[in-house]
Amino acid sequence: MTLVRRGVSDGSVTSAQLADGAVTTIKIADGAVTNTQVGSAAAISRSKFAAVPDSVAGVAAYDTDRQPSLTNPTLIAADVRLTCTKASGDSSQVALYVDENSPPTTLQSVAYLDYADADTVNASSVLAQRQMVAIVPAGHYYRFEETLTGSATSLLARCVESVL
Repeated sequence: MTLVRRGVSDGSVTSAQLADGAVTTIKIADGAVTNTQVGSAAAISRSKFAAVPDSVAGVAAYDTDRQPSLTNPTLIAADVRLTCTKASGDSSQVALYVDENSPPTTLQSVAYLDYADADTVNASSVLAQRQMVAIVPAGHYYRFEETLTGSATSLLARCVESVL
């Protein structure tokens, strides 16, 4: 089965034909099907075209439950910055929880930094950036929690929700 495309001017497919002649014309503009003609060899029961997933940036905060979508799974991608000094006992941790209930209690990802890391590089303090990723099922919640000891800090620098 070969797809032959015609009339591509602005990146949208305006006409396509399968080699077996099943679909003779399909017009797609701005991610929506605008016209289809189906030959006798095929039938389309339902079509939905999405150019890119819906994405929202900067929505998460510590100790806040989020329910990104009731109908679709959602990819959560976050950048976390952790700092720690050489002081004994300093540690910085960020945990990402996902669950069907609020507050979520199932641990999905952890970013951690402690004073031993500062000691290893012979520095008075260390900054580390970590990436945290999870898929939140439809109707479920997620939550970021931080645990700090001593003078350690953490920053939820960026969080993006992409509805799949």
